[in-house]
Amino acid sequence: MADSDKNLKLWNTFAEKEGLSEEQLSQFKRYAELLLDHNTRYNLTAIETIDQVIKYHFRDSIILRNACTVGNFSAIADIGSGAGFPAIPLKILFPEISMLLIEVTQKRQNFLQTVIDDLGLKDMQIYTNDWRTFLRTTQGEIPLFIARASLSVEELARMFKPSSSYNKATLCYWASWGYELPEGGPFKNCSFETFSYKIAYKKRKLVFIKSSVV
Repeated sequence: MADSDKNLKLWNTFAEKEGLSEEQLSQFKRYAELLLDHNTRYNLTAIETIDQVIKYHFRDSIILRNACTVGNFSAIADIGSGAGFPAIPLKILFPEISMLLIEVTQKRQNFLQTVIDDLGLKDMQIYTNDWRTFLRTTQGEIPLFIARASLSVEELARMFKPSSSYNKATLCYWASWGYELPEGGPFKNCSFETFSYKIAYKKRKLVFIKSSVV
């Protein structure tokens, strides 16, 4: 089977399984094209094939909608967004949600802006300072924070400090199957829920963390 036929089959299967509209499928295709093109110059990801992009970036990002009602959140912040995962795939599926991408590396910021402009994504902003500065200097109504392969969960837990204006928000952390959160410390006043899933041969889980202090 020629590569073009193989890729067409991959995209059609992805669209069918995820219930994508023609517009959404077109946006995912263009996103993958931009990612693989820019990756040759800026080393954005170790993944280099359409098959792997679909499985380990796109499907692994949008798995969130299987674990919670994503559409109930008015705004989402992606901590350490990198090349845009999981925020941009989620934005394609939920264009009405306001998205904030927290990313300090300029080459990644430039790539994110390119994707946002090229795909015509609205109400999506890039925050260019680091996570600690964000917590220290900003305030806002962001009910959900997401983090996939970025900072350590202990560093992310800073959002639950009493001084943080986001300490009542929920954090969703992409973790390996066997990962166990440390007890006590920054999580002593937090509650947890997990959602286990499998992408191809990889077993993973989402960990939802929320302050239990009323």
